[in-house]
Amino acid sequence: MYGRQAIDLGAKQASGSATVGLSADARAILESMGDAFYALDGAWRFVYANRRALAFLGCRQEDILGRVIWDCFPALRGTLNEDAIRRARAEQQVVTFEAPSPVNHIWVRASVGPFGDGVTVYWRDITARRQSEQVLRDNEAHLRLAQEAAGMGTWDWDLRSGHIHWSSHMFALHGRTAADVPEDGIFALWVQALHPEDRDRVMSETRRHGESVEPFTWEFRIVHPGGKVRWLQSRGNVLADPDGRPARMLGVVFDITDRKRTEEALERRVAERTQALRDTVAALQRSRERNSAIFEHAPIDLAFLRVEPDGRFRCEDVNPAWIQSTGFSREQAVGAAAEEIFPPEHVALTLEKCRQAIATGGKVEYEYTATFPVGDVTRRCFLVPLHGPDGAVAQVLLTAVDLTETRRIEAQLRQAQKMEAIGQLTGGVAHDFNNLLTAVIGNLEMLGQSLTDERALRRVNAAMRAAQRGGQLTQQLLAYARRQNLTPQPVDANAVMAGMAELLQRSLGGLVQVEMDLAPGLWLAHSDPTQLELMVLNLAINARDAMPAGGSLRLATRNLPAHAATLPPDLAPGPYVAITVSDTGSGMPPEVLEHAFEPFFTTKEVGKGSGLGLAQVYGLACQFGGTARLGSVPGQGTTVEVFLPRAERRPDGPETVERKATGAEDGAGIVLVVDDDADVRLIAAEMLREAGYLVREAGSGPEALSVLADIPVSVMLADYAMPVMSGAELARLARARHPWVSIVYLTGNADPLGPEAVHLGDRVITKPYTSATLLSAVQQAMRG
Repeated sequence: MYGRQAIDLGAKQASGSATVGLSADARAILESMGDAFYALDGAWRFVYANRRALAFLGCRQEDILGRVIWDCFPALRGTLNEDAIRRARAEQQVVTFEAPSPVNHIWVRASVGPFGDGVTVYWRDITARRQSEQVLRDNEAHLRLAQEAAGMGTWDWDLRSGHIHWSSHMFALHGRTAADVPEDGIFALWVQALHPEDRDRVMSETRRHGESVEPFTWEFRIVHPGGKVRWLQSRGNVLADPDGRPARMLGVVFDITDRKRTEEALERRVAERTQALRDTVAALQRSRERNSAIFEHAPIDLAFLRVEPDGRFRCEDVNPAWIQSTGFSREQAVGAAAEEIFPPEHVALTLEKCRQAIATGGKVEYEYTATFPVGDVTRRCFLVPLHGPDGAVAQVLLTAVDLTETRRIEAQLRQAQKMEAIGQLTGGVAHDFNNLLTAVIGNLEMLGQSLTDERALRRVNAAMRAAQRGGQLTQQLLAYARRQNLTPQPVDANAVMAGMAELLQRSLGGLVQVEMDLAPGLWLAHSDPTQLELMVLNLAINARDAMPAGGSLRLATRNLPAHAATLPPDLAPGPYVAITVSDTGSGMPPEVLEHAFEPFFTTKEVGKGSGLGLAQVYGLACQFGGTARLGSVPGQGTTVEVFLPRAERRPDGPETVERKATGAEDGAGIVLVVDDDADVRLIAAEMLREAGYLVREAGSGPEALSVLADIPVSVMLADYAMPVMSGAELARLARARHPWVSIVYLTGNADPLGPEAVHLGDRVITKPYTSATLLSAVQQAMRG
């Protein structure tokens, strides 16, 4: 008001002079004003300034009156102040503006009006107001930042007018802008943003809270235009009018999507944990059932030994396998001290191993043989310490595997390997011995034919008998070594046994009663009838010697199918014929039984046994593809079982191939003697020459082939076992080149002569032989 009055007063007293005067009333009014005022003439010179103006500008009247304003205050040039002063005079109208003063930077609200050809300027200090406004703006900015930082939007709804106000962040929370508000208003925009599944529920809650004066909280989903779904929470209050009726709803909105996701994740986690707990409980139940089934049905022994406070061990539980393996009942075992359920010779070892398992914290393994109620057993034990809740060892789990049968089979295998090794050694010795005996017997025989002195002839005959006994001995050795030249064929063992009844009774004497239990329908056995008789006779004589005061000898036969439990484990799979010879004699202790099948092992007095009877039985059975088993109890007798493979009847062999005739008659023709042993070769050649044959000699297979290429040989005598080229290989090559040559093998039985080596019609002479045996074979070969 004062400014307008000041401008009007100045206009009334305007003049062209810079020294225009103001009336006393005008001056009094202008000086009493609380705001600043000054007047300028048309030349922009100060004509008046009240005290407030002078104080604001920091000068005196005499400093500025009559002077140009731009000269007094150069800082006004080019500012909003200069522009307003010039525009007010030019447009002859009042110009009002707010700006900081260029002179002292104080905020002012100025009004500039025309004053004659000059202007008057009125301004008021608005620093306090501007500061209040700035504080308000700052507070609003802080509030806005706080809302944005908190993700909070605000809204205000006048329930009577229906007008709704949203803060800017409310639009952002809904994925909209103010430009998206439809003609129906913000409420329609909000309803449109609500998730279809939440819309009816939220609208119902809104209507309900709009009819009562109380706080409210809503949670709902909204769908952004791009399809993104967010969770929001609105909290607020309903304000009442003076009459207590709902008039206004105020609220804030938060984005609670992360919280909802966390809650959903937590709910899923709780559900997963709950399900996992159920699964764990079910798994524990299954594990308990599985462990119980394993414990109850495991084929190995299981026992839990509880560790007592005093360090002793007490049986807490055992499985059925342990009960079966030991012979204790469950009632006897459970609750008993370790000393009560383990044999005295074994309990100290078990307790020592239990303490070792506790001390080391690891598995302890050991093996023992002891006597339980079921008998003698060999077991492999494993001890594992089990810790209780306090970490101390509360139990020891004992697991045991019965190795009784395994160790028995291993012992049998070691015995079989030992017997095989002895057999190989024996066979080699017998073969070399046969070569020596062949030369000895041959020379003795030729010497005997040339002697006329009776005394000398008796000595030769004595030497001949000794050499022949040596030959019989080597045949027994070869039988043990399974290197005899046998002729396996299907044999009716029942018929062989029945045919021997009279011979056995006569050989055993009247003190031994012979019983036979021959199985009806017995299968044919793969054997040699002569050797089978020899085996039975050997066993019968051994039984007789074990019953000097008489007793009973029982011979039995039976069929054993391929999977019979009584078959020895070292036999090849298949059906077998079993021949059993049992006596009621003195029996054998274990240390004798262990060596009974070994050659030259005997408990008889010197001169009453060679120790080759059982060895020969064992060797022959093995050579036929079977085995022999010996069982004996001192004072009760001995049982020998011979197992022979079941034989199938084979068709007759092919007819003899007719050889090309050489024209040689009996006692004529050329005979080729092939042997790497010069002494054996020499004696054979001498015997043949004495009989009138033409003889050529060869010391090896290649040398013999050279002779065959030079002269027509009728019969070739070939040693079966020769270095460089064997007799079988020599015969094969000779037949290929000279098919009319007859073959006679000479063998010391170092290796058996199989059908692949000996052709049909070939003769075999076993060393040592006599001249009669040799000449007979040659004569047959000459005719064949």
